[in-house]
Amino acid sequence: MRALILLCGLAVYIQPLCAEPIRIGAESVVPVNPRSEWSRYVNWRPANGEVVDLNPPRVSWPYNARFPEEIGDAAHLFTLQIADNERFEAPVVDVTCEFNFLNTLPALNPKATWYWRVGYDVGTEQELWSDTRSFTIAADATVWDRAALAEPDLAAMGHPRVLLRGDRMNELRALADTDAGSAEMLATMRSRADAVLGTGWWSDFPENDRSEEPTQAFYTIASDLATVAFVWKITGDARYAGVVERAVTWASYPPGGRASPEGLGGDGAEDATQGNEFLALLFDWLYEDLTEEQRAVMIASLEWRVDHVMNNFSWSRGASQTAGSGALLRLTWRPGDGAAARPTLGPSEEWQQFDLQIEVPEGATGVVVEPFNYYWA
Repeated sequence: MRALILLCGLAVYIQPLCAEPIRIGAESVVPVNPRSEWSRYVNWRPANGEVVDLNPPRVSWPYNARFPEEIGDAAHLFTLQIADNERFEAPVVDVTCEFNFLNTLPALNPKATWYWRVGYDVGTEQELWSDTRSFTIAADATVWDRAALAEPDLAAMGHPRVLLRGDRMNELRALADTDAGSAEMLATMRSRADAVLGTGWWSDFPENDRSEEPTQAFYTIASDLATVAFVWKITGDARYAGVVERAVTWASYPPGGRASPEGLGGDGAEDATQGNEFLALLFDWLYEDLTEEQRAVMIASLEWRVDHVMNNFSWSRGASQTAGSGALLRLTWRPGDGAAARPTLGPSEEWQQFDLQIEVPEGATGVVVEPFNYYWA
């Protein structure tokens, strides 16, 4: 048995061969970045009084104005205002949106002190404004004017859009010859793609996602398909061309099976939703190789997946009604078979000591201790 005595939240690596308890105390405290105080949530960014190194900065905010005391329903309309005065007269940004960030911002005067706030459901009985926060811009900040990205002409861009654009392919392929790091990465990805071609599921791709075979999680199969697609597009090696029909088959699985996202029975619970990401990449990268019928299959799959996540799962679960609260400590054995324990502590302004005794699995060489500042877990 190994006893761990923890007084704070720092990630450490513990050798299980050590027989004595390991104490991590106040002497190990590191400053908390106010931009990321709550590790599982979108925080107020930029933090109040922060000197930012990007102009305009990345701006995001919690779904609830009373966060972290309240973390209720995320279905709000948000009004972001940015001004060079605390009264918000003639704000340079005054935008209402449905998401808790805004990327398409103009470059700001680097010599001004900037103030920002977010209004929740402005114009309704539930209207509520956040506190006003300020930031300044570092003299050597990188300027990245993103205002022109507010209304991109996506239709004119065609496909692929993500990385593998037609006008960049020669440049990308040349990196394998001119950049050592890129050459090494391509060799690694090609090795992985070759390994995929040797799997049982590649040679006998599952017609449905309802059976126990293959044992590999379906969202990781989608990831492997994306790897093969990328390598095919970079190398042009015809051995990888079979990714097209397999990607379409994966997309054809109806809701409710192992390839579905979280909330619809997918492999790996929350990880299952990664399948949406890989399917989107496959659609984009393989677009020119798909027939109209195949494109329709993939579009339909992406539509019901996004609808499920955005309208029937993530935004309407009311997680705060059922969740506990506190800091979470996760221990994961290396090597081993996953997390061995997930104790939690309630919110507190004081140091809390607790002892955790867990039997170290045979063959473990170490244990990773990962603290998370959850408000609920």
